[in-house]
Amino acid sequence: MKHKGFTLIELLVVVAIIGILAAVGVVAYNGYTASAKKKTMESNSKTIQKYAMAEIAKCQMGTNLTEGPTISKHITSCSTGGAGNLQSNVWAQYFIDVFQSKIKNPYGSSSNPSGLLNSGPTRNAGEIVLVGWNQCKTDPCFLIRASYDENGSKKDLPDLQVPTGF
Repeated sequence: MKHKGFTLIELLVVVAIIGILAAVGVVAYNGYTASAKKKTMESNSKTIQKYAMAEIAKCQMGTNLTEGPTISKHITSCSTGGAGNLQSNVWAQYFIDVFQSKIKNPYGSSSNPSGLLNSGPTRNAGEIVLVGWNQCKTDPCFLIRASYDENGSKKDLPDLQVPTGF
């Protein structure tokens, strides 16, 4: 009488193959997610830079900037021509206010969900610092510095500059 079914050896071979495939898949998945988080940081930084340059151009044409939720951060001196003399850090604080609820730190920080800061160097992966700076190619400007995680260590993306003087 013959029994139909798999032998123990056949089952062990199948389990071993599934284990090998799972190990390869996990490593590949981790690489994909790390790459996606870095690209998110690059995209967020460039989005802030492009938006800021467009808004500063609008201000140069006399349109006050009132996009952010905090009224005290609005730049209302565009219509009078006084915004060109504002400190670059005032501009940086305005754009932090605008983007605070629009971008998310891909590394997940509960204390600062957007990852936006207005001081010092980045301290953790996923942070974007917008701060007035005095060493721009075109002064005055504010600096956008973002960081990401690479194999457990924080790395900075190339700095972006936004000229604020006009």
